[in-house]
Amino acid sequence: MMNITSLIILLLVSTITRTGLAQPADQNRSHLRSLIDQLGSDSWIDRDHASNELSLVNPDIRLDDLELFLSDMTLTIEQRTRLEHACMFRFLAYPKGGLGVSFGTSRIGAIEIQPIGKDPRFPASAMLNPGDAIALVGSDLIESQAELRAHILSRSPGETLPVTLIRADKLIKMDLPLGSLTDLSGAARYEPNLAWRALELRWERKGIQRHRADRAGVLIDTSDWQSAAFPVEHQPDPQSPTHRYTRALVLNPMQIIHIGRLTLPQRTRIWESREQFLSYIQSIQTIMDGYVLERTNAQRSLLTQQISMLEDKLNNATQVEDKKNIESEMRILKSELDELQLQTTNPLPDPVQAPIQSP
Repeated sequence: MMNITSLIILLLVSTITRTGLAQPADQNRSHLRSLIDQLGSDSWIDRDHASNELSLVNPDIRLDDLELFLSDMTLTIEQRTRLEHACMFRFLAYPKGGLGVSFGTSRIGAIEIQPIGKDPRFPASAMLNPGDAIALVGSDLIESQAELRAHILSRSPGETLPVTLIRADKLIKMDLPLGSLTDLSGAARYEPNLAWRALELRWERKGIQRHRADRAGVLIDTSDWQSAAFPVEHQPDPQSPTHRYTRALVLNPMQIIHIGRLTLPQRTRIWESREQFLSYIQSIQTIMDGYVLERTNAQRSLLTQQISMLEDKLNNATQVEDKKNIESEMRILKSELDELQLQTTNPLPDPVQAPIQSP
């Protein structure tokens, strides 16, 4: 027979279940909405309080909850920027995947991996061979170890990493199951840029675009930089042993121009002449051209191998529908290959006239 105390406890539990647990998602969403609205407050203190609660203070706020609001097109630039940084704080504490490999030699489209040995916590290590190289994750060409790490870190333990491997000069597609980064001993720490790239990749899979402020000066070409750094009306400083232009000083092509005599850190290099400027621009262009050529060659090689594999598959196909699908895929790859051929035959832009861009 149930006594009064037991009945009261049962009623309390029932009430909590109905009112406290049945509607947590709605209550949490409403609270998040108010905090995100507060990010647009006229009060700087209120905006900072909301940022702190979204980022660190409230343990009940999840990364997935915050990401739901990133698609809100009514957010101001500051609101979205603060929300993205709150997502980063949550992402840093979020469980991250680990592949269980070390990296060997790398080039664009071929990141060599070495499995750490058979470890049940990292089942992918039993699927990989020493000397395997990862060329693609999904359809993305992998250009560096950092980019591969970002793809891994963008996923959670238990998810899979869809890769295209190069093994014995053949392409092999695999879905590699991920373990947990925390179980990896001696795992390299990740820098802020790597964490942001991993979060961006997570958002790309969710259809979320990261806000990027418009960059000033993207249409300024190198002749504009030359005119700004070495204006005709300013002559070299006669007191300078090298007669350098101290009244027109540029830190580098991607930074702001400073006019006037300045005291600069020792690490800053000054363009001392127009000739030195043009030589510097030419060296940048040479590096960029080499990067573009290496990337294009890697893409061409992979596309050629993929087409060859599909041709073999087509020859062995017996079903009409299968043949149609293979032929359709081959047409797409051949179109991409033709486009690459056009890019390599077009002349490169004159580095003195082309806008300066980072590789």
